[in-house]
Amino acid sequence: MAKMFKRSATIKGGSGGRLKSESGAIDLKLSKAAEVGGEEPFASNPVELFAAGYASCLASAIEFILHQEGSEFEEIHVKAVAGLLTDSENGGFKMDIELEADITGVPAEAKETFIRKGYEFCPFTKATGGNIDSKLKVIQ
Repeated sequence: MAKMFKRSATIKGGSGGRLKSESGAIDLKLSKAAEVGGEEPFASNPVELFAAGYASCLASAIEFILHQEGSEFEEIHVKAVAGLLTDSENGGFKMDIELEADITGVPAEAKETFIRKGYEFCPFTKATGGNIDSKLKVIQ
């Protein structure tokens, strides 16, 4: 397996720290979510970043499948809602993800096929397979 590319990000300061990517594209103040004691409502957190990463990865995977199959489309829309859950096995935490996807400009009967193929192709799906509860909803 050949590595296509790598990206890196570093946080300094823990849950209330600053996250920066090596490229400079990401420079974020992080905070715990308000639901778990965070005090900065407009700072991001790992759960939100996971949702953003999964949404963008799934959209890219769907786009790849559409191009690979020569299908024209107008727009891909993916919403990801990541949740932080308590883990009764070890007293820690775990995550879940709910994904909603839509493609405009493709026949309705093909939409679900493209989205499901994209979901299976998505590196985030492969990385989390069997490790988190995942729900995929195709918007009709």
